[in-house]
Amino acid sequence: MKKKAFTLAEILIVVTLVGVIAVLVIRNSTYLVNRTANGKMTYSAYSMLKRAVGSIIATEETGQIQPNTLCTKLSDLLNPEGDVNCALIATDYTEFGKATPNFTLKNGMKFYNLGNVAADDVYTVYIDIDGDFRKGIYNDDVQKFIINVNGEVLPDKSSKAANDINYLSAGYKYYDETNAKWVWVKTAVTFKDAICSSGISLQNSNYCSGEGKDTNCTLNQCEFILHKN
Repeated sequence: MKKKAFTLAEILIVVTLVGVIAVLVIRNSTYLVNRTANGKMTYSAYSMLKRAVGSIIATEETGQIQPNTLCTKLSDLLNPEGDVNCALIATDYTEFGKATPNFTLKNGMKFYNLGNVAADDVYTVYIDIDGDFRKGIYNDDVQKFIINVNGEVLPDKSSKAANDINYLSAGYKYYDETNAKWVWVKTAVTFKDAICSSGISLQNSNYCSGEGKDTNCTLNQCEFILHKN
């Protein structure tokens, strides 16, 4: 018996379905790649900034970052490529792809606003975590960090680094004195959730405003753990 051939309409339907499936697969793959990259690069940027600020504090007799020195001292420690400038940006600036960074590291990360004078003893710094790979959009591939003059480094409390587990992932645990062991309370939550719930004492007293401390950490000693994504 002779088999019936596919009609043109049937072929077009199959081609269309294949195209739709391909688009969905590519879109999902791109999302997963970006999510993984966001986590790794944000962790790298935060850890690098925290270590560098710690090194600066260790050399200061006062134990504080001195005014108008953050930009030059960070650039000395991080050894960027090309020129270094310590210009400021507007506080509401969002289109970092059009701005000139203070400096760019060899891995492509770009630093902005390092010349700012600490307002209320806090410096505001922006880091483009993937350089030229994306468009330099605030709270996407550009993350905001705050640095206390005493050296405390935190992702800004409104940023994705603080509130999106795909950027920074953390957890916390308490010490069970009866059984002499640490017990996890939450293993993988946002940075802000973990650090505020754990009740860690922060120099920036407004960071956890409105956030409740976990009961386990009220009754016991708690430890904040930042995960390496």
